[in-house]
Amino acid sequence: MSKDKKKYLDGDSASSHIMRVLEEANIPHTMRSDSVLITCPYHSPTYPHFSYHRLSINLTPKFREDGTYVPVGLFHCWSCGKAGFFNQLIDDKELPKERRL
Repeated sequence: MSKDKKKYLDGDSASSHIMRVLEEANIPHTMRSDSVLITCPYHSPTYPHFSYHRLSINLTPKFREDGTYVPVGLFHCWSCGKAGFFNQLIDDKELPKERRL
């Protein structure tokens, strides 16, 4: 594996990239111990409680209790159930331009 690819796959580099994109796009976010929360761009808030329409982006590679690997950049919305990888939030053509990162 080349040095450039290793740097790209490194967890710290990927999480730093995610945070840099969020900050450059002025996306309000809340840090958690191993993830960052943003408002889900795939739907309008449907619940009065703020946390229900939050999208969680994983910043630390980890294994769940069931042995499933969770890579850096994996996202999941707790309201609409949309899930995928961070680059989808940037490139998704389904999203209106004003909701893309």
